[in-house]
Amino acid sequence: MNMRIGIGLRLSIVATLGITLGSAAATADILNVPADYATIQVAIDAAVDGDIVEIADGIYSGQGNNHTSFLGKAITVRSASGDPNACVIDCTAGAGLWIENNETAASVITGVKIISGGIHIDGAHPTITNCIVGEDFDGAGIRCYNSRATITDCTLTENYTTYGAIYCQESSPVITDCIITGNVMHNDGGGIYCYRSSHPLITNCTITNNTASNGGGVACSQDSHPTLVNCTIDSNTATRFGGGLYSAHDAEPTLINCSIDNNTADRSGGGVCCEEYGNATITDCTIRCNYATEHGGGFYCVTASDPTISDTRIEDNGADGDGGGVYSFDYSSPSFSDCTIRLNEAGDQGGGVSCAEHGIPLFAHCDISANTATNDAGGIYTRGQCDPIFSNCTIRGNTCENGKGGGIYCFISDARLTDCLITGNAAGEAGGAAYVRYVCIPRFNRCTFAHNAGTGAFCCSQSTPRLTNCVIWSGGVPELSVHSSGTPIVEYCTIQGGWDGPGNSSADPLFMDPDGPDNDPSSWEDNDFRLTANSPCVDAGDPASLPDPGTLDLDAHLRLWDGDDDGIAIVDMGAYEFNSTVYGDTNCDGFITFDDISPFVTAVLGPDEYEAAYPHCNWFTADCDHNDTVNFEDINPFVELLASE
Repeated sequence: MNMRIGIGLRLSIVATLGITLGSAAATADILNVPADYATIQVAIDAAVDGDIVEIADGIYSGQGNNHTSFLGKAITVRSASGDPNACVIDCTAGAGLWIENNETAASVITGVKIISGGIHIDGAHPTITNCIVGEDFDGAGIRCYNSRATITDCTLTENYTTYGAIYCQESSPVITDCIITGNVMHNDGGGIYCYRSSHPLITNCTITNNTASNGGGVACSQDSHPTLVNCTIDSNTATRFGGGLYSAHDAEPTLINCSIDNNTADRSGGGVCCEEYGNATITDCTIRCNYATEHGGGFYCVTASDPTISDTRIEDNGADGDGGGVYSFDYSSPSFSDCTIRLNEAGDQGGGVSCAEHGIPLFAHCDISANTATNDAGGIYTRGQCDPIFSNCTIRGNTCENGKGGGIYCFISDARLTDCLITGNAAGEAGGAAYVRYVCIPRFNRCTFAHNAGTGAFCCSQSTPRLTNCVIWSGGVPELSVHSSGTPIVEYCTIQGGWDGPGNSSADPLFMDPDGPDNDPSSWEDNDFRLTANSPCVDAGDPASLPDPGTLDLDAHLRLWDGDDDGIAIVDMGAYEFNSTVYGDTNCDGFITFDDISPFVTAVLGPDEYEAAYPHCNWFTADCDHNDTVNFEDINPFVELLASE
């Protein structure tokens, strides 16, 4: 035989044999329970990789149907009908399903209900779909140890155990499209509990009406970093802390586009609680209509917890104590940016925000409005050497009927407010806008206080607040009042009724439309406190008070601008810089268009060339990546600004 033909024949035979064997291997046997196999375990024992154990509709209990094991096999266990309500595994006499022999995603359980037991996974990574676990208040839920299980389209309900209807320990399961409802835990995590370096991805899940000691909806601790995306955490209850979410002991959950609403804590943190070095990153979420018996109706952070919250609405929450919306305590320094903190209520102090006992909480570009407190501080209460920083915030329409400091109350606190608008606030006693008391030096720079109601808009007692480049103008005289040996330092401010100090003025600031289109100064939402061209506050601030390059006013316009066209840029008084412009408007016509391309290129070449060509503009209009310089790295952000217009 020709050698070449022989080799070809042998290859053909091998190929044919391979195809035949492959086809045989790809053919799965279906093992029917109970028609062919009396119990589920007997069928699993007989199955080989690739087989399907198919269970007829009915109720299965007793030996061989509970405490069943996959035995490390890559098989599918499924109901014949695909309806988990019709195919029930009753584990009353023992535990549920055990998957603990290095099973992979090829080990699948689907379309069954497991009651009076649960699914125990250890060192395995199975796929669980379209299952119901629980529904009799004796279920154990799904327990994951050292697992990357995939859990999809499942319902966990009425499980009653120690931790979490889904419990993760050193596990990172992927949990998608699940409903976790009506579960009761003795300890933490009514719906989901993540413990000891667990990092699950939880997407499109509904977590409702669960109860636990901490974290009625979700709890995480011990360096666990779960990620929740598009989830609903609603109507859960914590008998201690964190009705919706609880994070502690170096845990750091990430929540994106989630709703944390209508949850309750019998102590603190109706919506969210971060404590004992627990953090959280929360973006584009709602925290609404939550309630705490003690503090922090919406958000509570304590003991060196530093969560980061952005683009989130914290609304309509309530606490019987302090901090209807937010409560920060004991060396905690949360960061809030671009958030709305609105319509929250406190039974004591700090309707919107309460900060106490050290820490430096940060609030940037936030709206803190229409909050109420029974006693002091309708908007913000800060005390006990907690020194929060508020930049580019609006503090509007907050009230405290029986106390002081409608907008903000500082007690032994060196709070700092910069480029903020404080308007429409009211106090039953002193300080409609602000009340500052007792051995503290809070600083207010480039802020506008307007149309606040109370005995004096800004009051200080036994303290030394510092006001620079501010406008205090509310229609009453005097606007700034001193009680009990207060010694305010006021420089380069416009104050109705006047105040001694360098650069101060009592001239009308000539706001754009202080009464709004409805001509009603009390309807604070439509009032406009920007400066007009003839305002005495334009370029009237402290000449030595130079904002950092690229600093923005409350309108996100460049803070330092030559508003009176005298060739010298001096900061304006108040929260708004007159006639300023925005990043990307490099020809300073008030718009970002293709006409800005040529001046942008000139700016990238250097400040001298740009300022010679555009003497009435600021070189930093081209600093589109906001890093305090202009270079080639600004090109992509500039193009994005052009594209967005």
